[in-house]
Amino acid sequence: MATHNRNWFSPINPPQISNAQNTQICLESILNDIYTKLSHLDALPSIDKRLGGIESRFSSLETELAEVKQDMKQIEGRVTGSEHVVKKIENRFCFITEEFDNMRQENMELKEKLLEVQSRSMRENLLFGGILEDPREKDDYDNIETETVLKKFIKEKLKINEEIKFHIVHRLRPRKDAKPRTIVAKFESRKDRNKVLRAAPAKLKETSFSVFEQYPYEMVERRNVLWPIFKREQRLGNHARLKEDKLYVNGHRIYPEDVIEAQKNASNVPNNPSQDNMYPSQQGSQFLREHFGSRDESRADSEFVLWVKVDIPMQLTKIMFGCIYVPPENSRYSSKDAFDEIETELITLKDQSTATALLGDFNARTGSLCDYIIPDDELSKILNYDGIDEIDRCLYDYYNLCLYNVSLQRSSEDKGRINVYGNKLLQLCKNNCLYIANGSSA
Repeated sequence: MATHNRNWFSPINPPQISNAQNTQICLESILNDIYTKLSHLDALPSIDKRLGGIESRFSSLETELAEVKQDMKQIEGRVTGSEHVVKKIENRFCFITEEFDNMRQENMELKEKLLEVQSRSMRENLLFGGILEDPREKDDYDNIETETVLKKFIKEKLKINEEIKFHIVHRLRPRKDAKPRTIVAKFESRKDRNKVLRAAPAKLKETSFSVFEQYPYEMVERRNVLWPIFKREQRLGNHARLKEDKLYVNGHRIYPEDVIEAQKNASNVPNNPSQDNMYPSQQGSQFLREHFGSRDESRADSEFVLWVKVDIPMQLTKIMFGCIYVPPENSRYSSKDAFDEIETELITLKDQSTATALLGDFNARTGSLCDYIIPDDELSKILNYDGIDEIDRCLYDYYNLCLYNVSLQRSSEDKGRINVYGNKLLQLCKNNCLYIANGSSA
């Protein structure tokens, strides 16, 4: 028994104390983790607050989304209504456009009818140009003296001795070129009017006087466009008829608008266009291109000349033709640069091995004036160019006419006054060693 008690009160071994300490440390670590996690749980109120804010924002977004949906429905309704309005506007616009086209067509028809009425009112009229004014006409407000001057002109110049009566005779406003004012005469008899008109071409051919029909201004403009085509088609052998402002070529009506459009698109005409789609004047140019030569499109752009080169194989030579039409110098289509353009292209296109011939209607009155320069031998010595081949060839080129027994003096039937275009044509000839064939004889 004594031994048993002594063992129960024996001291604790050191290893047992160490295990208790470890257990205490583990418990403290666990407690620390718990305290740490509990400290994190302290943020739950702020998280809850933030979640409440998010829920509030979602609620407001849902409200705004509902409002947007409502606005979208309203916009859809408005768009649907706008589509109906736009459709009505389109229908209205189409109606207005159609009405406008109808009104424009009616306006054009009314203008044509008015033009026809004006033309009919002028059918008994003739215009007389170049008649000098009598000083007594200035104070003659009844135009009696003007009628007397006209009757004298008809008897003396036109050789018509029958008494011709007029409804009215008067002069137009002064001309810009200071020529005598034109006389307008309205005949009482259509027969007398036609008699005077038929006699004028033969009697006034070599004079400065003129007699022609009177037309309204718009009709004159159309005739100015159609007249060159009319003359060209006549030269081409086509049946052409120009009555007032209506041109017919081989039975087909040619409109001024088509002529203007064809002139604008002349540079775009293909080398081999369809004959059915070609304008009559283009058919003539097409014939020249197919059978003789071609136009040099790259360096020729003047509207007054069409260049055609012709090869003659048997003679190993080339001829360059310049087919020319220059509108009258007093017309609205005249150009002071026409002859300069022709000369510029002539110099650009010609060469020493190619002969040149200019053909067509120049509307130039040259009379019998000299178309070449006779050099001054004394001047050539002073300027010291005597003996230079190129200059001699140019100055003495007219000797070639003498070699072929061609008279240097022309005998032209045009005895009228030389006009501005006439002087320009003569200068063109002198500058380029060209000679006018009209009136020249072997």
